[in-house]
Amino acid sequence: DPSERIEDFNWGELEDRYHEAMDKNIDVEQQLTEEWANLMNFFSIWQDASKHHEVDRSFRRLRTRMAHVQNSEENLEKTRNHYIHVVKAFESALDLL
Repeated sequence: DPSERIEDFNWGELEDRYHEAMDKNIDVEQQLTEEWANLMNFFSIWQDASKHHEVDRSFRRLRTRMAHVQNSEENLEKTRNHYIHVVKAFESALDLL
């Protein structure tokens, strides 16, 4: 009825409800932020460990490859020296003829 006065709205209660809702959201946001920080800390530790592990693995691969190449070089040098001695032996044999 237009002749009746509209009840006054309780603005104080609205403000209180607003602050309660925001306080809950702030608490949730803070918990999420702490969880995020913990996860990032864990990830950082995992990343550092993984990085060092990969460096160690790649260094071992490098050492294995170096050992293989050095062994091949030694074998090649032995073969070269053997051929030099064989050629000298043939030259000596030819000189005797």
